Amino acid sequence: MSETGTEQDRTTLPSTCTLQAPHAEIPQPNLVPVRPSSSRSAQSKGVSGSPANVTLFPFTCAAIAIALFSSLSIPLFNTQPIIVSFTTLLVKITEVPILPSQSAIGVADHRNIIEKALEWQESRLAIATVIETWRSAPCPVGTHMLIHEDGRFTGSVSGGCVEGDVLETAAAIIAGAPHELKRYGVADGMAWEVGLPCGGDIVVLIQRVDDTGFPATLFNAISDAQAAGRTLTISTDIEATTSTMGNGGFCNVYAPPRRLIIVGAVEIARTLADIARDTGFGVTVIDPRARFLTSERFPSATLDDRWPDEAIAALRPDDRTAIVTLSHDTKIDDPALIAALSAPTAYIAALGSRSSHAARLDRLKAHGFSDAQLARIEGPAGIVINAISAPEIALSIAAGMVRTFNHGLR
Repeated sequence: MSETGTEQDRTTLPSTCTLQAPHAEIPQPNLVPVRPSSSRSAQSKGVSGSPANVTLFPFTCAAIAIALFSSLSIPLFNTQPIIVSFTTLLVKITEVPILPSQSAIGVADHRNIIEKALEWQESRLAIATVIETWRSAPCPVGTHMLIHEDGRFTGSVSGGCVEGDVLETAAAIIAGAPHELKRYGVADGMAWEVGLPCGGDIVVLIQRVDDTGFPATLFNAISDAQAAGRTLTISTDIEATTSTMGNGGFCNVYAPPRRLIIVGAVEIARTLADIARDTGFGVTVIDPRARFLTSERFPSATLDDRWPDEAIAALRPDDRTAIVTLSHDTKIDDPALIAALSAPTAYIAALGSRSSHAARLDRLKAHGFSDAQLARIEGPAGIVINAISAPEIALSIAAGMVRTFNHGLR
């Protein structure tokens, strides 16, 4: 599990979602993560059953003193066993149950899960869902992993750290075992066995895909909603481990996929379309030049041969849409940028040197755009990575796009 999260990160709950804690006693003796008392834990939020009245000050002072002697190399005694023992004691004292108190905010990419669920709908399946994260966690709350009865799977709940254990549990659940809420944390011996040494805690709910857990019809509902550009909320009663449409319990938000509109079917666009597709974007490539715009060059994208201003107006870009102009032809790029600036487009970028971008801004000012409006255009497109080749330039543009979309989410 990579260390991409930060200790203060915690998902904010939508006001429409209520929280339900699972039963206090969940039979997971080897899978009990620990939150340090300095973190914003369930203890500090007054969760029932947490040792909120335990005073840790004497132990904290002792730890500081021991660490100080150790760092100063004062040979009073061998401090290492004491520090280890004290750490174990502190872990036991501050141990609090991780209750599923988060709800998803729609940042997880569910596209592959939905596609496979529809493809495997005649088979027995299980679905694992991240319902709580703490500290370092590469998968946001709401992320799914879908498991087929023959052992195949798609998706991830931890970036590879605990998937083996989840697969074993899912196989038992598919065979008829009860649904399970599993907790993995770095403080546990079991966490090391399944490969979770990164410092993060996660809570994963594993359900059978049927009417007693996660009904298969929900996948169709999510797919239909996303195709229509609508957001759908699925709620799960953690105690009953059943999921249904609507709010209440643990809420998972299935937003329509983010969109990337590429203007100019050039070589950079080929790699950019692939990267965007792999990072969860629906990709449309616009170019009125038929020889450039072919399905052979862009097999995973929607192709549009209209003039950019007409095509973009029809696509109605919103705050989940990025528009990148790559053609180097002002007759193609400028109308696209005018259309992008006239909509609430989340990310706008234009390929070109600094001098060509300055000339571009002058042309757009002549169309009545202010400096503040023109500042929405990232030009030259992408972040600085010393890119040279077309694929490297595409990578830098994709990075700039993702940085903009994910700003403030981690």
